Amino acid sequence: MSWKATAFVKPLEVHADGSPLTAREKLILFVLADSYGCAWPSVRKAARASLTSLSRFMELIKRMEAKGTISIERAEGKSNRYRFPLLRESEQSEKRPVRKSEQTVPTRSEQTVPTQSGTEPLSSLKVTDIAPDELAPPIPLRSWDEILEGIAKKDREAHERYKAGVVK
Repeated sequence: MSWKATAFVKPLEVHADGSPLTAREKLILFVLADSYGCAWPSVRKAARASLTSLSRFMELIKRMEAKGTISIERAEGKSNRYRFPLLRESEQSEKRPVRKSEQTVPTRSEQTVPTQSGTEPLSSLKVTDIAPDELAPPIPLRSWDEILEGIAKKDREAHERYKAGVVK
């Protein structure tokens, strides 16, 4: 949601009442747009993020509210909600992002895979249904001795370069 609010703020040059927007006000609008619709920063955090003192931030917020550029839903004991009244209502919904803990992963019986005849549930396929020539060739694995020897060789080369004064 914040990208829509940011895209709304970017071209703004004047307040809703037609008066010019200052650089500091626009910076504050970008800070508010960054968390728009999914999180509402505290006044202190928003002031800090906009590189503005708390008193100046509050003054500019009140001015922007009076000019109709933003509206504020004040919440006792909670962060205020800042809205852009000129942003279309459909884009101001309060959809919050889905947390990873709330995401659902389809079960094996719900997953489908493409086949020659369309799609089939993953649970209906068996390894024996795949022709051997469709399988990838096995990757040759090196032995542990070969891997350790390669590491030791690189260490010896690095030590020789160090002794010779050539450090890479």
